[in-house]
Amino acid sequence: MTRHEFLLPDLGEGIAEAEVISWFAEEGDEVKEHQPLLEVQTDKALVELPAPVTGILVSHGAPVGGVVKLGGLVATFESDSVVEPAVAAPAAAAPAATVAPAATVAPAATVAPPATAASAAIVASPAAGEQDGPAAAPAPLPGARPLAAPTVRQLARDLGIDLASLSGSGPGGRIVREDVEQAASGAPAPRTATADAPVLSPVSAPAEAARPVAPEAADSTRIPLRGLRRTIARRMTETLRTVPHVSGLLDVDVTDLAELLKELRPTAEAEGVRLTWTAFFALATIQALKEFPQLNASLDDEREEIILHRKIHLGIATATDDGLLVPVVRDAHERSLLDLAAEIGRVSEAARNRTATMAELTGSTFTLTNYGAVGGWYGTPMVNAPEIGIVGFGSVAPRPWVVDGELAVRTMVALSHTVDHRLIDGAVNASFGSSIRRRLEQPQLLLLGVRHGHG
Repeated sequence: MTRHEFLLPDLGEGIAEAEVISWFAEEGDEVKEHQPLLEVQTDKALVELPAPVTGILVSHGAPVGGVVKLGGLVATFESDSVVEPAVAAPAAAAPAATVAPAATVAPAATVAPPATAASAAIVASPAAGEQDGPAAAPAPLPGARPLAAPTVRQLARDLGIDLASLSGSGPGGRIVREDVEQAASGAPAPRTATADAPVLSPVSAPAEAARPVAPEAADSTRIPLRGLRRTIARRMTETLRTVPHVSGLLDVDVTDLAELLKELRPTAEAEGVRLTWTAFFALATIQALKEFPQLNASLDDEREEIILHRKIHLGIATATDDGLLVPVVRDAHERSLLDLAAEIGRVSEAARNRTATMAELTGSTFTLTNYGAVGGWYGTPMVNAPEIGIVGFGSVAPRPWVVDGELAVRTMVALSHTVDHRLIDGAVNASFGSSIRRRLEQPQLLLLGVRHGHG
């Protein structure tokens, strides 16, 4: 038997570390090559890593909640397989799959690509002595998520099944689809805050139980800050610490645009496209970015360089059960209104269903968030660093407005535009917001793609 060390591979996008979310196999288990081994959370994605060899899983490199650096030890195996030593392979070797946290803005994203064995860094070494037998599997760690694939978790949510109440029939106690379906055929388990929800199970470690509880905390519950929420907390803190934000707020009269949307919807539906307000907001933003290309940029802090992007890859903040994800509409500057609407609908649905690929959830050059979809009016969205700008739109609703000196009821929307003030002056940000407003208030400019308009 040869001992193999599985090292954290290069998962791309400058990722330097990953947090262990769940193990699908316990120490002492026999695993097969390509069998799902564990899930890790990176800054960009929830990634499922497969076993790189067939053999015995000798030890975990880190417990649930532990962080592994790039090239750090993920797991140790004993195997008869012959594996050439490898360095961390580029992420291109790993196909992307389900959903991940986005960057630093309140929108965040989750991706769960099943990486291939080729993406794993493995170091083979002589066995450090034969063991008497497989190590006993340790008891589950407090706060650990039930072992289940993302699709199984989604099925459990759809059927109202508490994964924590199930005993998995898969390898290492992993919960499989059949376990959920069998539970659903009887009385559904009570719906509680479980690990398949955006937050993890309450902490119940003996050390915690031994501590005296203050009277005011007797009815409180402690929840580990892990996974996506920990990633968001760290990145939001870092963004607020390093990026000085400046925002502009504008009320936009979209009465004429509302009429145009009503007229165009039947034509769009005939083409199989659902035309929404977001598509018009996106089109106006794209045209304004062409007028102010300095906002379609990123900042390389280490080199102190501004990266001006020739293409506009527009991130669309999308609400999901796991939080805000930001799927990306690539080459948005080349798309017509209907094409833009169709692509926004496609990538947003993929994000909500957790089927978006890594490519669909990374690489945005500017972000748009429509918090009006959940009833918000004004907001000041955070810049999605390393991008340097973001726009937000409130709910579209009738409001009192003065037109030609007379009070009238008009269809209005609130526009917020936030930039990194280190790179963009307030005057430029104000002009950028006015450019978007002008196009939304004069739909003829929007449809013609006129660079400069006057209203």
